[in-house]
Order: sequence, then C-alpha cells, then structure tokens
Amino acid sequence: MADDIDKLYQTPKTNVDVVLAENAGKIWRKKSSVIVTRETIWPKRCIKCNQPTDKSINRLLVFVNPWIYLSILISILITIILALVFQKKFKMDIPVCDRHIAYRKRVILINWLLAVIVGIGIWLSAAQIFDMGVAISGVAILAMLIYGLSNRLAYINKFKDPYIYVRGAKREFLDSLDDFDQV
Repeated sequence: MADDIDKLYQTPKTNVDVVLAENAGKIWRKKSSVIVTRETIWPKRCIKCNQPTDKSINRLLVFVNPWIYLSILISILITIILALVFQKKFKMDIPVCDRHIAYRKRVILINWLLAVIVGIGIWLSAAQIFDMGVAISGVAILAMLIYGLSNRLAYINKFKDPYIYVRGAKREFLDSLDDFDQV
C-alpha cells in the first residue's frame, strides 16, 4: 500500500529523462564532433593522438548560440550582454597526453611573445620612433588570432540538450568511438 502511495506522488518520467538514463556517461562521434552528456567521463585516451594517458586538463567550455551574434548589427554592447546571459557552461576533464600538453604550452608561449611584439610595436609607433609600428602590431595581432584559434584544445560546436557536441578531437580518437544515431 505504501509503495502505491509513493508511486502516486512521483513525477512522471519524460522522454528526455529516459534518454538521459539510458545514455548517461556514454560518448559517441558524429562527423568531426565528439558527443557527450554532462555526466560523461572521457576515456583515458588523448583526444589528439588516441594514445593512453592518465592526464587530463580540466576545462570550462562555454557555448553561446551563434544566432546571438546577429545582434552585433545593433550594438556590440547588446551582443556582449546577450552572450553573457544566454551562455551555457560545462566543466569537463579532457584527456590529453604529455606530448600534446607540451605542445599546448608552446602555443601559449608563442601567443604571449606575439602579444609582447604587439605592445612594443604600439609603444614605438606612439613614440613615433618607428613608423612601421602600427603595421607590425596589426600583423602580430592577426598572427596571434589565427595561431591561437587554430590550436584550441576543445570547444563546443553545438548544444542540443542533453547532448554536447565537442570539437577539437583528431581523427584517431574519433575513429575509436561509436557513431551517434540518437538524434
């Protein structure tokens, strides 16, 4: 009798609850994206080279719907406010081997050096010591953006609740995963 009363007051399971329960902790691939849920624990393999690893980098990945960027036509301030209000954040431990951790540190160092070149170029052009300071700064800023963005560890490409589409994994890692055919 008590079990019947408990069942009466339970919230009914929705379709999303059933899908989440069935797929909790699983990981798939779809084209060049790794598809995970919030509960997923990544396998102990580097997402870049698929080699076994015990190391991981804890990342806070942020997703902002690309349609929000259309508001830049109205105002940059409105775009920033909308992006901050509607962003979705996910904490993930992304497995990376020692070789790719060292590579990531090297990329960060090079970007810092390019930032120093930008600062010196702007300072020299402001002091009118060097006429090409603005040109050098512009080229360095462009190089920083291209080099930094092309070497991101992982980022969210799409979010379709409860699934998170993560990009940045290389072909070797993706080939080791099952294909995603849920949605």
